[in-house]
Amino acid sequence: MSRRNLLGGLAVLVTVTPALATHATHPDAALLAACAEHMKLAAEEKRLLHAMRAFDVSPDCAPAVAAEKVWDAACDRANTALKVITGMQAATLEGAAAKARSVMAYVRSIENPGDTDAMLNFDEIAARSVLRDLERMAGGAA
Repeated sequence: MSRRNLLGGLAVLVTVTPALATHATHPDAALLAACAEHMKLAAEEKRLLHAMRAFDVSPDCAPAVAAEKVWDAACDRANTALKVITGMQAATLEGAAAKARSVMAYVRSIENPGDTDAMLNFDEIAARSVLRDLERMAGGAA
């Protein structure tokens, strides 16, 4: 290995290491990762919903039934991820903001929010979780 390659490699390592260390020691690292994963799952759910709507003219056909099963599974994955997030506490404004984005992605994904008590109940739980974190971070009640 040449001295130039060695010095170049060390320069990259010195530049990247503080950023990696900062992210790894971030107080909300687990929450931020969970929120990022949820946002990916929510985007996939939305994509599948739009694909499924192509079958609205004949919702009982085999491809429509199969598409709905795939979409249902995507919804379950996204909702499970969001339940994990709402069980976590944010320690920073960045964490609370990421949590709020995940909750709002869920809320926006519901076409008719008032359809069932279960939807309203979960919306309320998710919203209260975000509000509790923001309140706590502002120095109010936990």
